[in-house]
Amino acid sequence: MRCESGSLWAPDGRPLSLDRKTILLIDEGGTVDSRTFARLIDVAERSGVAALRTVGDPKQTQPVGAGGIFAHLARQLPTAVLSTNYRQGQHQGAAEASASALLRDGEAGKYLMVKDHAGLLQVDDTVDLSAARAVEDWAGAIAAGGSPREHVLLSDLNDVADNLNAQARAAMEQMGRLGTARVQCGQLEYAAGDRVSFVAKHVASRPRVDREGNPLLRKDGTLRTGRVVTPKRTRGEVVGVDPDAGGITVRTDGQGRLPSRLVTLTAAEAGNVLGRGYAMTTTTAQARGWDATYGVLCASRVSGLEQAYTMQTRARTETRVYANSESVDAQPDASRDLRTATVDAYAEALGHVTEKCTTLDYATPEAKAQLAARMTPHVLRAPRLDGPPTDRQRSYIDRVGLVLPEGATWLVASGLIDRAEQKPTGSQATEWLVESYGVERADAERRVARGLRAWGLQPDVGPPAAPTTPMPTPEQRLAGRTTAEQRALADRVGTDVDASRTWLVASSRLDQAMHQPAGTQASAWLVEEHGLDRPEAERIVATALRQRGVNPGVGAPAQTSAGPAPAPTTPQPASVAASSDSTAAPADPLAAVRQALKENEQLRRRAVVRRHGDDRATGPSPAPTPTPQPRGPQF
Repeated sequence: MRCESGSLWAPDGRPLSLDRKTILLIDEGGTVDSRTFARLIDVAERSGVAALRTVGDPKQTQPVGAGGIFAHLARQLPTAVLSTNYRQGQHQGAAEASASALLRDGEAGKYLMVKDHAGLLQVDDTVDLSAARAVEDWAGAIAAGGSPREHVLLSDLNDVADNLNAQARAAMEQMGRLGTARVQCGQLEYAAGDRVSFVAKHVASRPRVDREGNPLLRKDGTLRTGRVVTPKRTRGEVVGVDPDAGGITVRTDGQGRLPSRLVTLTAAEAGNVLGRGYAMTTTTAQARGWDATYGVLCASRVSGLEQAYTMQTRARTETRVYANSESVDAQPDASRDLRTATVDAYAEALGHVTEKCTTLDYATPEAKAQLAARMTPHVLRAPRLDGPPTDRQRSYIDRVGLVLPEGATWLVASGLIDRAEQKPTGSQATEWLVESYGVERADAERRVARGLRAWGLQPDVGPPAAPTTPMPTPEQRLAGRTTAEQRALADRVGTDVDASRTWLVASSRLDQAMHQPAGTQASAWLVEEHGLDRPEAERIVATALRQRGVNPGVGAPAQTSAGPAPAPTTPQPASVAASSDSTAAPADPLAAVRQALKENEQLRRRAVVRRHGDDRATGPSPAPTPTPQPRGPQF
């Protein structure tokens, strides 16, 4: 599929019809540049498609065009992440998967060390020697029974790939794996057994037939024909040559839903659309996989972490790496020989991050706020660690054979998943608070650790002891100033949270900006931090908001006093409403909140007394105060 002139076209040239029942799925979205992505989104909006989904990896091959919008979208929008390397057998603890993980994490030096210890890293003086050694190892694997289709040579540069193709073809000739009949097609000669790659799209016409194989005719008696398109970069093998007619027949490799088929080309056609298929560049190899690959490192201007990670992850069983001191200009010194200096230079070169940015990454705060107002209010929600587990969490926990306790929260489920993946318990929830809501890491770890301990889970994040700064009381938090966390979230959702506003009013404004009832965040905080029941927390928040002149969206509606209605009075300005008694103290807007919290604390203590059989309800007791048990089962 391609996007041209504001329309989508199938590989065979047919225009695609899109409607509200269409779901567009874009594979390898990390290789799409920003302008092409913008045209694609424009087509989707005009067609009114049901959804647009993009799959890709911003840490692999980067777009050829300008900008990398996919990485920006992955940071701003909800994503589903595939964390298991199935191609290289991570679930079985394969060595190649471990090496790939090191490279993805930016540990290029450790990656090369692992390769060296496994005997998969070869170091030579020049790039020509590296290419020759790579072809020698490749030819040895073919002679031992390997298939040229499943053993591929890779490099970053086209010149090196062309050299590898020429040497590999000569090795095939030496091993006697090519036919005797030859056809010259342009500058290249082909024989049966040659591996080829289509360097350009090939379009052919063939008669259309019915189910019985009879040709279909038009009204004028001419044959009906159909277009057969072989996409660019399709690989295959020459299965027949005709020196007399000057043509060749190629059997293409079946890939995905594209079946294998025979393609017949004239010598002129083959000269325009065919090339050698023994080696290719890493960029061309993106989205493909083979049994074994042989990568020649060049340390070119396109080399870096993303390109090296793509090269490393193409093979299912083995990736051999060939380095040379010439490309990195390595020199021995008093402490290192030439080989060690070369490996150190490649560790620095491969660890270089080449991920493309987009102009949105350098936008002004005002532009970012406008973008956030358009994109994030529909997906952001207040951080609810006490919310129910998601369907994805439940499915994963069932799949790995764990048991999710009855009534467990989202936080508990994320902690169990952390343990199943052998990660620090609480790391997933901590990263979610930091990356999605701008919470400071220390505060996020403290909140996550406290929530996990309440369920009997021992966290691996946060301080082991209670924080030195005491947690604010409900009165202090509701009447306190806005926090940095609130101001950061306000910038993302495009609302105004003035520093002079109270924390309670600021949280209600954020609720409204995110299309949720005013008071939702404050109620969730009382539930999470102080263990209040949700109805009680909503009642406290609603009372405080009404005292501040804000209409709450949580809690019971305001009560009206019984009795005869007072006589109508003329509304007076607030400055005159105090009448002549200017010395009267103003009403405390948090008095109702204090009273409600006091009553709630009394009820909680009575519940503790009843649960532990203490006699504190009738008088003092020398017995120590019993500690409330965690809310949930122990693990």
